[in-house]
Amino acid sequence: MRFGGTLPLLILLIPALASCHFTGDKGELNDYGDGDRDGGVVLPDDDPINLGDRDEEAYELDSDGLMDGDGTDGDLLDGDEESDKDDYEPSDGDASDGDVPDGDEDGLTGDILPCEPRDGAENVLLIQGTVVTPDEAWLNGEVLVDRQQHIILCAAPDCSSHANYAEATHICAEGIVMPGMLDPHNHAGYNTIPRWKHPGDAQCRSCNPSSDPACPPEGQKCLRKDGLYRHRYSWSDDPDYDRTLKVHYNGLKDDHHCAMQKWAELRMLAHGTTGVAGSYQMSRCHYILARNLDQATTGSGLARDAMRTNISAVADIIKDDALVADYCSEFAAGDTTALLLHVAEGVVEADAKEEFWRLAEPDPAHPEMTLMAGEIVNIHSTAGYTDELALLSCAGAKLVWSPRSNVDLYGQTANIPVAMNMGVSIALGPDWTPSGSLSLLQEMQCAKSISDRYWDGAVSDENLVRFSTLGAAEVMAIEEQIGSLETGKLADVAVIAADEDGRRHPYRTIVAAEAWDVRLTLVGGEPLYGDRGVAPFGPFCEDLDVCGHAKTICAKQSDSAADGYNQRLGDIRAELETALAPLRDAAASTDKYIFDLFPLFFCPGTEEYDADRPEAVCTFHHNPHYDVVHAAVPAEAVADDRDTDGVADADDNCPRVNNADQLDKDSDGTGDACQPISLGPADCPRRPSIGCQVEGARRLILPPPDSPPQDDRPLRTVRELTAPGGNLTLPFGDRVMLSALFVTVVEPSGFYAQDDGSRPYGGMWIEAPNLIGRVRTGEWIDIWGTIEFAAGQWSIHASHVRSTDLCSISRPDPPKPAQLSPGSDLSVFLGMRVQMVRDRKAAGVVIHRRLTPDTFEILQAD
Repeated sequence: MRFGGTLPLLILLIPALASCHFTGDKGELNDYGDGDRDGGVVLPDDDPINLGDRDEEAYELDSDGLMDGDGTDGDLLDGDEESDKDDYEPSDGDASDGDVPDGDEDGLTGDILPCEPRDGAENVLLIQGTVVTPDEAWLNGEVLVDRQQHIILCAAPDCSSHANYAEATHICAEGIVMPGMLDPHNHAGYNTIPRWKHPGDAQCRSCNPSSDPACPPEGQKCLRKDGLYRHRYSWSDDPDYDRTLKVHYNGLKDDHHCAMQKWAELRMLAHGTTGVAGSYQMSRCHYILARNLDQATTGSGLARDAMRTNISAVADIIKDDALVADYCSEFAAGDTTALLLHVAEGVVEADAKEEFWRLAEPDPAHPEMTLMAGEIVNIHSTAGYTDELALLSCAGAKLVWSPRSNVDLYGQTANIPVAMNMGVSIALGPDWTPSGSLSLLQEMQCAKSISDRYWDGAVSDENLVRFSTLGAAEVMAIEEQIGSLETGKLADVAVIAADEDGRRHPYRTIVAAEAWDVRLTLVGGEPLYGDRGVAPFGPFCEDLDVCGHAKTICAKQSDSAADGYNQRLGDIRAELETALAPLRDAAASTDKYIFDLFPLFFCPGTEEYDADRPEAVCTFHHNPHYDVVHAAVPAEAVADDRDTDGVADADDNCPRVNNADQLDKDSDGTGDACQPISLGPADCPRRPSIGCQVEGARRLILPPPDSPPQDDRPLRTVRELTAPGGNLTLPFGDRVMLSALFVTVVEPSGFYAQDDGSRPYGGMWIEAPNLIGRVRTGEWIDIWGTIEFAAGQWSIHASHVRSTDLCSISRPDPPKPAQLSPGSDLSVFLGMRVQMVRDRKAAGVVIHRRLTPDTFEILQAD
């Protein structure tokens, strides 16, 4: 949307009520619970608004009087006759409207250019094919890789202008070039274990209802019914688990831990996965093949890796005062930017769903602290419904989805449609081989099968590819280094074979791929798996037959025997099978299967392959532990129930999306699973934030190792820098400090903020790409940084940002509104929130940037 340079319109300068859920997406209005979508602004009846004849043409309102960002009527603000909906596309992370190319159904168009492989410098590789970044897709694209620096030199439709282009070894992808996939949830040490055949009978124990509130009246507490469990603490207490999985794992972990880890990582490489979180059990053998992302910089190979994992029960974490204090200080200092926790895994509310609230509510012993913060990554969360997922959205916490393992153990999975409708950041993780998928490729297929069967395709192929690449990197707070194909990022790349139709539908092709379709896997630019002869593999690599396809895999790393670096694939397999043989001999006949070594892949035409297909195993089942209200599949089928949730279509508030709970937060007759959910202040009460020690305390959001500079020149207001004449004594490059700024809109590389006032020149652009996802629209902040001037605009490149109200129970009031005269120059309100009012209707916008001397782009903000 665009405005002319002046607007003869009554404008109120009002930052909208701050919500703990973002409200600054382009083209969105937020309803703050009162249903009128006007930001709370109502003008008296006698308040005249005269738009004048000129603006009746330039500023047309929709039938409801609002400029609603739908690309019609009221959005035509620059006086042109055609719709402006192509002037920009919203970027709200929901894999639509420009975030991810959504033309996959029709396919990429144009001619596929010929490619000729060419020998060149082995340290520079040029891969040509259809490139998926993943947020963009180019039918003909190129990725230029430096193997010595381990980085991407260029990722673009054409890299021929790069200085290293001519010397490169040219590789024809004959398919799709994509980022190496990232697995944020796995237990790699267990991935030698076959599928767990947990018994189908009931496993119950006696209990006393009078002394145990969780004991049913019949005095029997069942860990397992119909082969399904209550929660993670049920199956881990199952005697069958102790007798099978635990014996397998414990029998190998002490003397064969490196072989276990390498076997798991080789499987990942064969399926295009280049990094995994979940190698903590095998920490002595990290950084062998795939990146071990939770092993800090030594295991991950990243310049900065501030991720931590804790698989303990939430109750045990919360009651450990020292541990909570440790997390508090690490969050506050930026030493931990992602903490991966297993949260609400299971189906029984008292035991599983309660974990959300234990994280979100202040600890009684430490009422100033809560662990539901933006750094928390919630793994599984199968017991979450609208209110629980709102906690994640409000806090900026993330979600890792493991559908196959969830369905196998509990009969259903996390409520992903509602999480997506709330804007929760999601990644995909296979969990482990006993109950999960053998790879991220197979996990994507499982997720797609569930989405298509039960959720009306709510999770698209584009979503799934993003959940497994850049989305996973964002969840783990490592997106600046890996997760997408961008210049300067580490060269972790996967190539998927595809014919012409597959290249024109790249996301669909990726989701359907198998191990034999992976033509090449690079980690830091080093080829570690792929088609034989496709790339200059290292001297220790070996041939491998993958279901009749000639491949190369690089298990051996050197001639050193330390930690088995000199082992070839056959050596690793032999070591593990030899160690498992006596365990199998000692096991009962019904348990011997668990001591087979789980293979790297299954081949079509085999019984194992057919039995392991996602469409065969990724189906919901009735879990008898579930309250009937929340069971995804009822005990008995209901007629005319297309989504199989137990509610007949005629009575279902979301007939195409499985939602047995029928929750409808806004009471509009459409279920939460079927529509976007706006969260306002009433939905997101401001709780004390992690790291807060006293009422009103301040918290650093992203500091470097040292504290914020104390000697920076303080600016009293933004106007000292932005107003005409105000910047004469502040040279470019000076370090400054500004306090009490109100964040108006967050963008991909920074954000706009304004001071506590309503006069012109009160807004400023803050360049802060490293802070995105941690700074929120509607917060008050202090900043330290360096003065910059570009494109005729003063700004600050922030080195430190500190929230001044995260720990306040009583929030500061937003800047007060001010009346402006008709015809005001919009340039003086850059970065400031305004309300545009007509006929007592208001639409909140931010003056974004000047497009031409007389035209400005605006962002709808509330």
